[in-house]
Amino acid sequence: MPKPSSGILSFANVVSVLALFVALGGSSYAAMKIGSDEIADNSVRGRDIHKDTVRGTDIRNNDVKGRDVRDNTLTGADLKESTLGSVPQAEDALTLAGKPASAFLGSDRQIRTGLIKLAHAETKTVASSGPFTWKAACSDGGGGNTRLTVTVESTEAGASAGAFDPSMSGTVSPGSPVTVFDDATTGPIYTIGFPLSAVAPSGAAPAGLAFVGLQVAGADCVVNGVLWP
Repeated sequence: MPKPSSGILSFANVVSVLALFVALGGSSYAAMKIGSDEIADNSVRGRDIHKDTVRGTDIRNNDVKGRDVRDNTLTGADLKESTLGSVPQAEDALTLAGKPASAFLGSDRQIRTGLIKLAHAETKTVASSGPFTWKAACSDGGGGNTRLTVTVESTEAGASAGAFDPSMSGTVSPGSPVTVFDDATTGPIYTIGFPLSAVAPSGAAPAGLAFVGLQVAGADCVVNGVLWP
């Protein structure tokens, strides 16, 4: 017949219960309690960290340095451009020869005529600025010659047109154009022709230069110039 229990735990009972507790809960306890102080320096390696688990918030600010980043891995998309400053050794990063952009003439402040080609009996506008318009007329000068005549018109009275020949320079008003170039030759010839320059009482004062050609570039007459309003 079995002997009734006395209700008193023996030493063997206590040891077996403690062993069961450690077996079931010891590893969880260790996982919750192991901190950086319990890990030997330089012992955790890349393969010990689960992939895609380290985030930016896990890295202390200003801790990642150039030597920590693999060469040639960062691209423009990785950089915030607004935080970049001028290159320290680029003396002219913001200027050109020490001069600001405002010191130079922009492309929006000049007029290029391009190469204007004309045939005999043809007239074309060369350039316009303010009240002024320059026109070129090409014609057969006879005797194998080709003639090119350039005039300037003005919508403002009392203006003056410039010309290399002083006898051609004069007052230009509405309905009274002034001839600033007139020549006839057999060609071929391409040379400086006339100034794209004039001045008006309103203050309009364009300045420029035009080249002219006869029997060149596959045309009877050509004009090519640039004008600064």
